[in-house]
Amino acid sequence: MSLEIWSVMLLDRSLQLLWIAPVAWLLERSVLRRAGLRVRGVLWGLVLLRTLLPVELHAWFEAPASLRVVSGNGSSSLWWFALIHVVGVVAIGTAGYSRHVRRVRDLTDRSVELDRHAAWSAAVREAMRRLRLRSVPVIRVAADSPSTDAGSLGDDAPCVVGAVRPRLFLPACLPAGCTHEDRVHVVLHELAHVERRDALRATVVLAFQLVFWFHPVVWYAASRLTAAREYGADAVAAAASPGGALSYGRTLVAWRMEQREPWLIALRFRPVRLARRIEALVAPAAGGLWRLGISCAFLVAAQVALAAHASQAGEDQILSLDEARGCFQKRYLVFRAMNAIEQASLR
Repeated sequence: MSLEIWSVMLLDRSLQLLWIAPVAWLLERSVLRRAGLRVRGVLWGLVLLRTLLPVELHAWFEAPASLRVVSGNGSSSLWWFALIHVVGVVAIGTAGYSRHVRRVRDLTDRSVELDRHAAWSAAVREAMRRLRLRSVPVIRVAADSPSTDAGSLGDDAPCVVGAVRPRLFLPACLPAGCTHEDRVHVVLHELAHVERRDALRATVVLAFQLVFWFHPVVWYAASRLTAAREYGADAVAAAASPGGALSYGRTLVAWRMEQREPWLIALRFRPVRLARRIEALVAPAAGGLWRLGISCAFLVAAQVALAAHASQAGEDQILSLDEARGCFQKRYLVFRAMNAIEQASLR
């Protein structure tokens, strides 16, 4: 892939995301308002997946007029754009990965094996029984210490680390009045992340963030997907809770469990608000599937309208086969020429 094609493709997708994002936001606030919060996450996941569709799907709108101004000075401006993009990807990826490695090393150094902590071992066994798990990831607990804060992993625990081989870290210092049931709820929530492969999902979303590090829509969609993963883990944990959703909600309030995702190697998102997590537990979703279907239809309609408008705008432009940037464009030009010849012969 040439430099020009890569740069124009990246800009094309960026502009199309700016068109689709307001539609998705309005759908989230209207059609999906009473749907489950996880369904809203699916909507924003579809917005991100739009960037994976081939450029040639909209043959006449993959290089809009605004982009032709950018590329009008030749390959020099595109080269600078590509250079800035690559530098941003490398800088954010390197800094985030270094931070991730330091955090994981710090978690490992300040923790011990699960067998050395009886209370957490009992909670893990009960959580495994309730989730019907036969195997669990490596679990470590913060090392006990005479110091007040030395036995705590701080804001990093409880958490799951690792996309391929997840590891679970649990704190040793607990809130006052913590019970065995509270421990079970904490383990249920974190094991739900493991069973749902949320760390792997977060890594996939992170790839979109690295490629489109400059795009606010991608970062907003990633934050919505982060919230959806937390709500999903809450739902699994509440369903398996010894005391049901009400008891699990009390644990959320007592522990002030906020979203932590140390497997992310980019910037940390704002923690998911506790009030919204409690609301998702007590407020049942209504008509999630059909509402999601309507939202998807609206998104497709918006994309079709965008392509139709661009095609109409580009009807007067006749490209040559050498100027066509993809197989769809070239096929379109061939069929258009064949149709013109056929119409001329009929006359």
